[in-house]
Amino acid sequence: MPRARKPLSRDDLPSEEDLERFGDEFRLCPLCKRQIYDQAEMCPKCGYAFVETTRERPAWRFFVILLLILAMIMISIPLVL
Repeated sequence: MPRARKPLSRDDLPSEEDLERFGDEFRLCPLCKRQIYDQAEMCPKCGYAFVETTRERPAWRFFVILLLILAMIMISIPLVL
């Protein structure tokens, strides 16, 4: 015989604050205003992509900084000797 579940107490349920922050399983597409699942990466109706773009730093900045550091080291070596 299966066990009977115990009734949920107030402490077992999410708080009002949690429901406000995390309660909605859907979000609106900014283009077509359709409600879609909040974990979807793309709107199935209009194709809007919900991907976060990361801004990459240009590679040339790294090399310029590296060259400046090397130049400062090269300049300071003769002064030490």
